[in-house]
Amino acid sequence: MLSIRTTPLVLSYEIKNAQLNMTQKEGRFEGRTILPEIRIKTTNPKLKIDQSECFNEAGSKTNSALLDEYISYSNSMHMKGLERVVSQGNELAKIENGGNPIPSQAEYNVFDQYKKEFNIGTVPRSRPKIEVIEGNVDISVREGKIDKEYIRGGVEYEYIPGYVKYVIDSYNSISIEYKGKNVNTEV
Repeated sequence: MLSIRTTPLVLSYEIKNAQLNMTQKEGRFEGRTILPEIRIKTTNPKLKIDQSECFNEAGSKTNSALLDEYISYSNSMHMKGLERVVSQGNELAKIENGGNPIPSQAEYNVFDQYKKEFNIGTVPRSRPKIEVIEGNVDISVREGKIDKEYIRGGVEYEYIPGYVKYVIDSYNSISIEYKGKNVNTEV
């Protein structure tokens, strides 16, 4: 009897998958803002009203205006008085020419020189002096800006390769045995 025995090939293997690890760093903006600035400088307008002449006409005078008026008035009255005295002296010097100058001069000195005419008027007669001084607006502008910078992120890769590892646990084989007594070995 013939016995054949076979042993199959036994393989064992280990598989490790490949790995791809990624780490991502995010990009970011860094910035600085300079704000815009507006500067406004104003000079207010002015209205200058000079009413001193109007007040002078109404009798409310400043000390210097009052002094000037009284000086001119007293000079005028002084000259008129001198003129009257000289004129009357000349008339008396010519008394021999006839006429009676003394009574007429006495009447004039007592009554006539003080006769006044009155009139009605409005005060003030002149307008106030008005002067407008314009104002200014100076505007200066400083523009704003943004200083920005983008810092790029990155991706870091790590690749771990995979593998397949084979191990032969047993090899294949065939074993043939004859169990008997007669063997015919003729070919």
